[in-house]
Amino acid sequence: MSYELIVLPTRSSLLYKRHRVWVLSLIVITTVAVVLWLGWYLSGPHAADNAHPPWIYGAPTARFTVVEFADLQCAYCRMYFPTLHAWIDAHPDVNWEWRHLPLAEHEPAATQAARLAECAGEFGGPRLFWWTVQWLYQHPSEHIAHPEALYQPPAAEAIRACLQSDRPGAIVRRQRVEATQEAITATPTLRLLDRRNGRTVTIAGMVAPDVLSSAVDALATSN
Repeated sequence: MSYELIVLPTRSSLLYKRHRVWVLSLIVITTVAVVLWLGWYLSGPHAADNAHPPWIYGAPTARFTVVEFADLQCAYCRMYFPTLHAWIDAHPDVNWEWRHLPLAEHEPAATQAARLAECAGEFGGPRLFWWTVQWLYQHPSEHIAHPEALYQPPAAEAIRACLQSDRPGAIVRRQRVEATQEAITATPTLRLLDRRNGRTVTIAGMVAPDVLSSAVDALATSN
């Protein structure tokens, strides 16, 4: 007579297997969600057109433009971002143009963040550029964190290739030189432009919304 030894799984091994399946399922679900989100973000009627820097938020045909010179490691820029964002949203006759001005005291992280934002824009246009800027301000760090969405297909390969090139760095250097030539050395600095009459006004610092509104009115009514 022969006997077959049957080994029953222990409770701990069953729990381990269940935990492993749960973790793997969570990873798969998260990855799929990120891919679907990025696909939705970059497709459909709301998708950005094939634009290029300097990046513009709002209606391209708006009469007024707020050109912001900003540093993605600047604490004041970070605090001011949601205020300016809300003000632009409330004024459809004004759009927002971004200019990189990485300050020496925030290097090399400031330029690294600016390059990442430019690569996001190169891949996904204005919408992904502005989303990345907002994400970077919401996740401040001396060592640049990278949004997970930018490192999932279909963005991953394009973002990595862009960061390995000099394309984003050239854009950042050019915008910094242009700011210096205009004697702009602090962030945030705003230059308000009336595209109808060509008049401009430059304001440094975190400007209150009512001051911005008054500046726009003054540009529109000045002779």
